[in-house]
Amino acid sequence: MIIENNKPIRFIGYSESSMVETVLTFIPLETQNEIQVITPEVFLELPNKTDYQYLVAFCIDTKLRKEICTLIDDLDLDCITWIHDSAIVCNQCKVGKGVIIGEFTSALYYTEIGNHCYIEPHCMIAHHVTLGRACVIHAGTLIAGRTTIGENCTFKFKSSAIGKVTITDDVTIGALSNVTKDITKPGRYVGSIARYIGE
Repeated sequence: MIIENNKPIRFIGYSESSMVETVLTFIPLETQNEIQVITPEVFLELPNKTDYQYLVAFCIDTKLRKEICTLIDDLDLDCITWIHDSAIVCNQCKVGKGVIIGEFTSALYYTEIGNHCYIEPHCMIAHHVTLGRACVIHAGTLIAGRTTIGENCTFKFKSSAIGKVTITDDVTIGALSNVTKDITKPGRYVGSIARYIGE
């Protein structure tokens, strides 16, 4: 875990969240005792936000997640970054603040990962890929080949985008779906050749 300073750590999420549980599992006990989990609603009401450093640790409510991540960046608040020891992030990659990268995930060859992205285990992100802010990439996903992903996008279990494609903001790709061409409209896409199914 990359901790920027000595400010108290606040996970923004829910104590029962699998994301919170996963990250805490790999944090030394002495550090765990210093971490407090606060809900997004509590964070929004905090009068002294600059007194802490943060990790956004929830992903179910994507609109609220986007709001929280945008506010953190607008206020330029301090964040921690967590990259699992088994993950591979090569020297040519750029990783934003507040990023979570899970076990056995690889980020290779000039990949850029935006602030507050959450990448689960066993993913491959490679070859000049750009991930926008606050994206959520579920386990087993493959994104490669000069693909550009907008902000607040979600790739469900074992989905993929391969080749020179561009995906706009606020898009969700369903599990086992494959993006083969540009996506210019926000919403949900599913299928072996991903097609739009609605907001």
